[in-house]
Amino acid sequence: MLNIKRQNSVNLLKIILVFLISIAFFTGADNAFGEVILTKQLVSPEDFLIEEIGVTPSVPAYPLPLNISNISNFQYFSEKIKLSPEALSLLKNNGFAVIPTPLDIAEREIFLMSSRQNAYPKDDFVAYYEALKDKDLPIFITTDSLLHYYHIFFSTTLMKLERDLFYKDIWIISKKLLEESLKEYYETNGNTKEAAKRNIAYLSVALELLRPKKNQLMSEETLREEYCVPGMDPEYCEMILSGVKQSYGDNASFKYFSETEFNQYSFEVPDLAKDLVQKEIELIEEHKGWEHSPIFIYQE
Repeated sequence: MLNIKRQNSVNLLKIILVFLISIAFFTGADNAFGEVILTKQLVSPEDFLIEEIGVTPSVPAYPLPLNISNISNFQYFSEKIKLSPEALSLLKNNGFAVIPTPLDIAEREIFLMSSRQNAYPKDDFVAYYEALKDKDLPIFITTDSLLHYYHIFFSTTLMKLERDLFYKDIWIISKKLLEESLKEYYETNGNTKEAAKRNIAYLSVALELLRPKKNQLMSEETLREEYCVPGMDPEYCEMILSGVKQSYGDNASFKYFSETEFNQYSFEVPDLAKDLVQKEIELIEEHKGWEHSPIFIYQE
């Protein structure tokens, strides 16, 4: 156990050292890349609008058991969902009742714009809310649903950061390190040359995985897939696509690369590392488990 902890500490120190070296490397006085990375301001104070909310939540209490005739929308609700005598008794005595989802709601197929897939309310609470909305039933928004949407917001924020900032930065860093490694490879001998070759292979794997593939290229078909619901009026779909392309240009797609990005992030693996890179990527794509890495030699 002590050896494992010591090894983990050593690995962590290595990562920190590489990170600090990379920062020092890219923030030199004459290095334009350092300026690009360090001058980015992700959020400005002006982006936040803080408004004081002058509302004090207060729901008046009501006595139990409930008088059903005093529930303003009970008749309307009961026409949509029939309550059993047991559920009705619970509602009167407790002010609420929990019942199994009626089959006409649970088994209804709902198309979700967020995922572009069909879902069932019995399995997906977003589909559940959609089904209730379609039946014009009141919805009680629970705290877990709000937490879920905070989680979605956070995940979307990270996705946008990865797409709009981190992707370009890691591409620039990897390309620059590769150029330096190639230079070192051709100017050295012995173990240093071999180490530079493995650095070249390692960085080439990263760039090859980052490089846009042809099936990741944005097209009219992929934009329709993203923005147009199945069965949508074709003319309305075209109007949406036209507006999206006019407003966002190369950034019209959330999932695919533009033609400009496809050309910008082009990469060719150096001949001296092609064999190592191909074998490493094959292992990554197979992801079968622990295997001896052709680049690192040891098992990982």
